[in-house]
Amino acid sequence: MTKILKHPITLLTLFWAVFWWPVISGDVLLYIRDLTFYTVPMKAYTMSRFWAGEFPFWTPFLSSGMPFFADPSHQVLYPLNFLYFLTPSVVHGISLQSVLHTLIGMLGMFWLGRVLGLQRWVAAWMATLFGICGYTVSVTDNINYVAGVAWVPIALAAFVKGLQTPKTRQRLRYSALAALCVALMVLAGDTFHPMGLGIFCVLAIVLRKQFSENNAELISLSSACIHTGIMYGLAALICSAQIIPTLELLKLSARNQALSFEEVTIWSFPPMRIIEIIQPFFYGSKYPNPHFIGQFMYPAFREPWADSVYMGMIAVLFAASGLLCCGRKTWFWLLVFLAGLVLSMGYFWGESAFRILMDVFPPITRQRYLEKFIFWVHLALCVMAGLGAGYLLKHPETLWKHIEQRSGLNKVFLSLGLLLGSMLFLVHIPSQLWIATHAMERSIEWGTHFYDRNAHITNLYWHWGLVMAVLLGVLWQRKDTFKKYLVFLMIAALADLGWAHYNHVPTGKAQLLANSDTPAAMVIIEADQKALGVENTPARIFYDDLTDFTEKRNQPDVLAKIRDAYNLPFLNDSYYYHWLFRTLYNQQRLLFNYAVRYNTGYHNGRFAPLQPNSHKLYDNILVDQDAPFFAALSGIDYIITPLIPEHLIWDNPSSIRTVGIDRRYNLRVLAPVYKTPRIYLSPNAIYNPNVENVYKIVTTDFKVPGQENRYRLQTELAQKPPAHYSKPNTLHPLQTDSIDLVLDKPEHKTIVIHSPYEEAHLVFLESWFPGWQATVDDKPTEIILANHRFMAVAVNKGKHTIQLKYKCNNFLTGVLLSLLGLGICAGLLWKQKTR
Repeated sequence: MTKILKHPITLLTLFWAVFWWPVISGDVLLYIRDLTFYTVPMKAYTMSRFWAGEFPFWTPFLSSGMPFFADPSHQVLYPLNFLYFLTPSVVHGISLQSVLHTLIGMLGMFWLGRVLGLQRWVAAWMATLFGICGYTVSVTDNINYVAGVAWVPIALAAFVKGLQTPKTRQRLRYSALAALCVALMVLAGDTFHPMGLGIFCVLAIVLRKQFSENNAELISLSSACIHTGIMYGLAALICSAQIIPTLELLKLSARNQALSFEEVTIWSFPPMRIIEIIQPFFYGSKYPNPHFIGQFMYPAFREPWADSVYMGMIAVLFAASGLLCCGRKTWFWLLVFLAGLVLSMGYFWGESAFRILMDVFPPITRQRYLEKFIFWVHLALCVMAGLGAGYLLKHPETLWKHIEQRSGLNKVFLSLGLLLGSMLFLVHIPSQLWIATHAMERSIEWGTHFYDRNAHITNLYWHWGLVMAVLLGVLWQRKDTFKKYLVFLMIAALADLGWAHYNHVPTGKAQLLANSDTPAAMVIIEADQKALGVENTPARIFYDDLTDFTEKRNQPDVLAKIRDAYNLPFLNDSYYYHWLFRTLYNQQRLLFNYAVRYNTGYHNGRFAPLQPNSHKLYDNILVDQDAPFFAALSGIDYIITPLIPEHLIWDNPSSIRTVGIDRRYNLRVLAPVYKTPRIYLSPNAIYNPNVENVYKIVTTDFKVPGQENRYRLQTELAQKPPAHYSKPNTLHPLQTDSIDLVLDKPEHKTIVIHSPYEEAHLVFLESWFPGWQATVDDKPTEIILANHRFMAVAVNKGKHTIQLKYKCNNFLTGVLLSLLGLGICAGLLWKQKTR
């Protein structure tokens, strides 16, 4: 046992386990931001299909039907999904998977340190720094990007090891290992970090000399380029089963087009936040106490993407020591640090300068969160700190001589000068310039919201004084204790980071999150369905995210409504409670994300990063034209919208009825008075071959006066009219028909109909998408885009059986290519026995 505990990897793992123990034990679970609003419903759907023995190619629960597997952010093929089979709930599995990635990242950093020549204990220290630094902690709420934290260090270590290996056979093994890591990042839904890794791999090729102690063993430029090409080419081959369907979905998505300068740079890293690398939460903390004052620094007044960027002064000073002492060994990492910082600041370099970068490097125009480049700043700082610590522990006399020569008898004055000077320039002046000043300038928002800013500044003084006292202890060490004090400083750096970030990631009790009560809106909906006699019927929800809370909060009657809703008679801070009732409304959205439990689905694609652009256009145009008409035509059963502020587009008593109100959660549930059924026969067609530019659906000819309850009377079809078509003077009236949905699986529908019309179209209110195939009485037939979003099939009079099946195009081809890639990778990694 003692021998085991002496091993650095064991202690590294124990440190990780202690830091994350509340989550690992299952007592508390991660719940903030993307985990709740996006990951929970997607993982719940994925696992429900797997548990049923099915593969989730399609989902009817999102955006009225969308390809599910084709969106890589859903991680359908990600190997670490096996954890969900071992945990009591999906929420438990998400939390465990997220924190397990941080351990994988720490182990990868340990190997990277060893590849760079660090001693085992120094490499373990560097890895632990990485595991609890600001960026790593910040991305534990995003199951996609935390994979970058996990696999980038291993990929980078394998790549560097390949640069150090002159033998081709051995280098190919490292190329294959790096390719596996890149493939795992892609399968985890992360395309940002593989792009960044590629940038810095190219930089490493240029500076490859620094990775070799013996220049005679340095591989050639062509070999280094082949090493990189194999790494990314093999990764693409392994991911083919995922990439090919994704490219098809991407063609129809808004993300297929280059984003505007504003969209790309809206989460640029403000230069003033650099101080937070050495000052924990200088501008306050979003979580767990929402007292963040730094939004004034962001374009469009945004909250930060990275909740923390803290590394600590001790770690930064070790990094500076590495930069000064290790020479060319740190050049690459210094460039990584500078490049990460420059790229992350995007917006703040000015529009003209950054547009040049967008033109030179087009892939950056597909990314919105430039602040994620801070990852490379943290990675570089950790490596430079490890190099610095390793050098000083081997050569403590180097630093000792400088201290002995410059301190002399003036240690007291030097210590006080450094302590007071650092407090003046790194706490007092910045806090007066950036915290107090901006809080007063934005007194409406932040003057009251950041109500404890003086106490916060006081805490910054105390923390900084304590850190400086520990650092200045170096000046008072004897030569024989100097090395031991350096070790103490390394431990203090970990303690400081652990103190800053322990419990910073918000968690909730497992009982609350894993066994959530039925959402308030669902209680209202279930009661309404019971009253209508349609219990347990699938419901389509439109969750209103169109309401502008910000502009409505200062309305004269809002304060009184909030007082009434929350029983707060002495309320005088409208801004604080504006956030409160906004949060409560979104909390209900969180609970609705378990929609698969209630057999409900969203019409809007709020949680679909690759939602087809046509879906958003359809929603926006119809909502702007006539919101009740949009709800009725889309087969929406219920609309959930805030109570405060009221969204006036739904205020139409003749078309929209109020189902129920829950003031506790600031929501109201509405329903269209008239709506089209999920499947219906439409006897009249409006042909529109120019569907991308012309919306005949919004013209007055589409709706029949006095027959608003008969929106299914006619349908706009995205095709040219047939040769025999002549527009009738009057519409064919609706007749009694029979429609029976006998099989209703996500990828397979069987519908039996009795049509009374000579010619009609069966309209199915699920999204049209390439890959759907139809047969009428076992004969293939075309699926037509109906009303700009849904599917329609032409049928004639009589009884018919219609089959609708979704098949992921080229999926088999992708699987075969992936198997080929895995086979090549396995062959390269297989170590043959030598004589």
